[in-house]
Amino acid sequence: MTNSSHRKIRIQRWLRDKFGWLPLFGGLTRCSGTDHFKAGKELLITLFFSTTTFWLAALLIWLTKKGQVMSYWYHLRTTVENGELTIFAVSLLGPILFLALDDVPENADSPGRTKEFPGKISHMFVVVVLCLLCGALYAGIKVGTDFEQSALFVTSFYIAVAAVTLRYLATAYRKETLRPDEDWKADEEDFVEQFKKR
Repeated sequence: MTNSSHRKIRIQRWLRDKFGWLPLFGGLTRCSGTDHFKAGKELLITLFFSTTTFWLAALLIWLTKKGQVMSYWYHLRTTVENGELTIFAVSLLGPILFLALDDVPENADSPGRTKEFPGKISHMFVVVVLCLLCGALYAGIKVGTDFEQSALFVTSFYIAVAAVTLRYLATAYRKETLRPDEDWKADEEDFVEQFKKR
């Protein structure tokens, strides 16, 4: 193992020691650049298909009403301003519970060691709270509660942003739990090198 690899592992350990305790975000200290890249790619594909009803509906409305001065962005907002983003948020949040609860068992690269999803309890708590909030908002809309339109849109927008963030974190953490731990490999290689010197 090279000196730069050892330095990188020491930095990751330091970050993990200093910031790994943070609820929700502490697990980022365990993720590699590859974990982030794969999670970002997966999230972009998920968002593209899960928001199709919003952006495609807005595009079709905009194209069929060409004579109007309303922009595409106006029509996009009208497709999500009545609480539709709460349903979108719940669809993103549901799989997080599975990702958090399904610990990766030991494998050939790390026998006897199970990698646990970082911040499992804090993720589950936030997901349940957001799902209940989404359910309450949507139920309020369905029973005819008089919500202020702009406040409803802003609230559902921030809930959707929180759901996207949580989904990204959960995906990155899952990618990290599926790969062999570099610390363990580094420790094993250090031991082998020390043994060879004897």
